[in-house]
Formats: sequence, structure tokens, C-alpha cells
Amino acid sequence: MLFASNPTYSLSVQQWRWLELLNGSMLLEKNLPSKVLHIVSIGWKPPWEDRFKLNIDGVSKASPNRAGRCGIIRDSLGRWVAGFMRNTGTTSALEAELWALRDGLMLTADLHLLKIHVEADA
Repeated sequence: MLFASNPTYSLSVQQWRWLELLNGSMLLEKNLPSKVLHIVSIGWKPPWEDRFKLNIDGVSKASPNRAGRCGIIRDSLGRWVAGFMRNTGTTSALEAELWALRDGLMLTADLHLLKIHVEADA
């Protein structure tokens, strides 16, 4: 299974910068090592056996108010089903999160996925 309860992954500098972009923060601007930056524990709880899980996130930078949204749909085994990432323009983090929810629900409807769990951090 791709996402066990407490797996540990090594992230490269490029992967870490990608996570910073998705989270709208500059976590480590200086003193970046050349190969492996950090070890992060990642946990994900699957939905019930006959369901899918939609994870969404909306982010916004305070200056210059750039925002984005993304989401991923996985099955009960953690396998990727579909995903999206979009520029939201100039808006708040809450509005970006709501746009992500809208996009994710539209994607689940397009895929005819009726039994879903939605998870967001807002």
C-alpha cells in the first residue's frame, strides 16, 4: 500500500520546494542541502472499503495575494484515481479552499463516484 499509517519518506530539495509551493510557504529558504533535505512522516487514513477519498487544499500568499487550489482522489487502498491543480488568481486562502472543494466535487461527479469522503485542512 502506498500510504501506510506512519511511513517515512526522504524528500529531495526539489520535492520540498514543491510542497512549499502547494502549502504557500517558504519553509526553508536558506541552507538547503544538495541531496536529501528532510525526512517527513506522512499519515493518511483510507476511506471505508467501498468509498473514495477526496483530499483538497487551497493556498494563498499574503503578498502579492496569489492563490491556488489542488485536490486528489484515491481509492480505499490509497491508489490515485484522479487529481487537479489550478491557479485561483488573487483571493484569500478560505476562498481558494472553497474553489478546491467545488472543483473536487465536480470531478467526483464527472467520474460518477457517489460514495466519497472529503478531507480538507480549512
